[in-house]
Amino acid sequence: MRFYPLLLALALPCFALTVKDVLIGAAKSDAVSSKIYTAKAYKKAYESMTGKLYPRIDVSYRGIDYSEQPSMTVNLPPLLQNTKMVNAPKNYYEGEITVRYPLFRGFAIDSTVQKAKLEAKKGELEADDTKRNIYAKAVSLYFGIVSLKKSEEAYDSAAVSALESLKKARAMFKEGLIGAYDVENIKSRYHEIQSGRIGIKNQKESLINTLYRISGLRFDGVLEGEGVYPVQKSEIISEALEKREDVLAVKTVLEIGDEEIRGAKSGFYPNIDVVAGIKRAGDTPRLNGDGFTNQDKSYAAVSASMNIFDGFESTKAVEAARAKRMAAELFYLDYKNGVQTEIENLFLELESAKQRVEALNQNVKSATEFYRLTNARFDNRLVGADELSRSIADLATANSRLAAEQNRVYELGLRILLESSLKNFENKLRLP
Repeated sequence: MRFYPLLLALALPCFALTVKDVLIGAAKSDAVSSKIYTAKAYKKAYESMTGKLYPRIDVSYRGIDYSEQPSMTVNLPPLLQNTKMVNAPKNYYEGEITVRYPLFRGFAIDSTVQKAKLEAKKGELEADDTKRNIYAKAVSLYFGIVSLKKSEEAYDSAAVSALESLKKARAMFKEGLIGAYDVENIKSRYHEIQSGRIGIKNQKESLINTLYRISGLRFDGVLEGEGVYPVQKSEIISEALEKREDVLAVKTVLEIGDEEIRGAKSGFYPNIDVVAGIKRAGDTPRLNGDGFTNQDKSYAAVSASMNIFDGFESTKAVEAARAKRMAAELFYLDYKNGVQTEIENLFLELESAKQRVEALNQNVKSATEFYRLTNARFDNRLVGADELSRSIADLATANSRLAAEQNRVYELGLRILLESSLKNFENKLRLP
């Protein structure tokens, strides 16, 4: 079986700041923290929803103080005096404890709880995927900075060579060996190189600022690469489709869709509740009195109801939930295909980058030799300043392009490893 080596750093010297340092910092970014808190909110919502699975216990108490003693008048026959009779105390107090339990709601409660659980799971997966994406951005920025730093060094070296050639040309001009045009040509090339160097430096500083924003790390020194991770393309694809956080999050939407269908079907089932309570009344706050007003009312009941016709509301709700679930399934299949295609393209890009590195190594060797020969021929006045200045610029460009492509190989190596899953990536790099 063919293995694709992901070379994350082949010849980088020891540097001050490692990829691991940057990734640890990126994991603490505000974007990641925000998603973590969102996931916690979903988890707490689920924990709150589980309360629906338990009985509900309510306690109530009330007291009434009538302005007048409740009474009634008994109308007697003529010649007899009407009689006023007290039929209730002036003060009345009532307390009650009620227990309610939804014995069966057509699976509506259970599906709602399970949906909340899946939403919490999805929130955690999305938080992990956010971290994975932040890692990818940090890796890109890191090696972009490394590449620009190498390019800056290449232009620094070219500037030194151009300055030496300029000094040499001025000396030859004084001796009348070359014309003023040759001196100005090399001088112009020197300033072009300096301008290019400044442009590269500004790009590097821009990336440093961006990396600082997401990692909290700012540096002005050199950087350090990591080791070598041989992997197989089929293993990366298999890992991504089965374990990658965003893929699992999309798959969770399918499970949520199943619960929504189950919940929508609850309209076709009866609702059964169990209710029990203890109720006591009296004419004192302690719920006692003279015996006339004391009342103990304990009760238990089972209630059942079922909708006969709801204007096809439940039927349409089920159809809508099924359509939504089908859309989610098609999206999931398309998403997996997209992930696989992305990984395959990254492997192709890696192979191309490695081939370009080999070609650019030869270009650097050729440009170095060409500059050496051209410089010597210029000393002997066998070539003009045009050719010398061009050889200096070509060497700077060749070194800059080689540095960029080498670091592109390193970046792609980590990017491919990131495509598998966050957990796999963190385990490989031993990240906390």
